[in-house]
Amino acid sequence: MLLIALLAPQDPSALDAAVRAVPGMDLQKLRPAEDAAFLQRLSADLRGAGPSDAEAKAFAEDKAPDKRRRKVDELLGSPSFAAHWGRRLSTRLIGPPGEYRIGLAGLKPEAERAIEGRFVEWMTAQIAADRPWTGIVRAMIEARGESGKLPELAYKLGTAGRDWPTRDFALDVSRHFVGVRLYCATCHDH
Repeated sequence: MLLIALLAPQDPSALDAAVRAVPGMDLQKLRPAEDAAFLQRLSADLRGAGPSDAEAKAFAEDKAPDKRRRKVDELLGSPSFAAHWGRRLSTRLIGPPGEYRIGLAGLKPEAERAIEGRFVEWMTAQIAADRPWTGIVRAMIEARGESGKLPELAYKLGTAGRDWPTRDFALDVSRHFVGVRLYCATCHDH
């Protein structure tokens, strides 16, 4: 799925080698988590909430050797996964719910909340459709038009009210998608 594909190397042996290279790591002592802990962590990570009692009981009673893989697939395909990660990514990209600020002259707070809501819905739909992360990012960066018709434009509009919108947009893009903070370069030439 979208996020796992970003983190997982194409060659699983590369991940194994990286884990073995961690100082003090003894793979012989590592054991898989118990079923209850596994399900709790998986549910919290993929949908933002723990399993129901009925779900935990059914998982514990399932004796199939592939039950963990099937549970991962089930949760990745669930609407709760898309909703959780749509909200989570939106918060990271445009700010916490209710705090999204555009700062354009004459724009009322209700309009900002509407734009924020459409962005969260759009992000959720992208995840639900299993759209590649590169396509999602490209849509946000290249968006042009009206926010009512293009919810992905909210990412750009978040820099519109700042002192230097073009510079601030470039700083946001580098921090969010490249993992590099360029803010120091706005004053220092290096």
